[in-house]
Amino acid sequence: MANNKEEKRSQPLIRPEENETFSQKMDRFFLSLGRVPTKEKLFFTRHLSIMLKGGIPFSSAFKTLAAQTKNRTFAKILKQVSEDIDKGLTLTESL
Repeated sequence: MANNKEEKRSQPLIRPEENETFSQKMDRFFLSLGRVPTKEKLFFTRHLSIMLKGGIPFSSAFKTLAAQTKNRTFAKILKQVSEDIDKGLTLTESL
């Protein structure tokens, strides 16, 4: 039973498709957030933009925004992206 839970945790939350452009991956990323309220998505995009313009690394920005979101599913996705970036994946690969 424990192995099943570990396998689920290690699986990516967002399934990558081969030969996708960055724009397509971002579209898929936002579509995967269908259950996330629009207000949360707007908060994320505005604040991510501000953080990146301020020179904050992607990983730190995603971690901070994951801590600030009220939606647990969205927070989980943002944490996964941040962890993937910390492991050396590019933003595109982590999506």
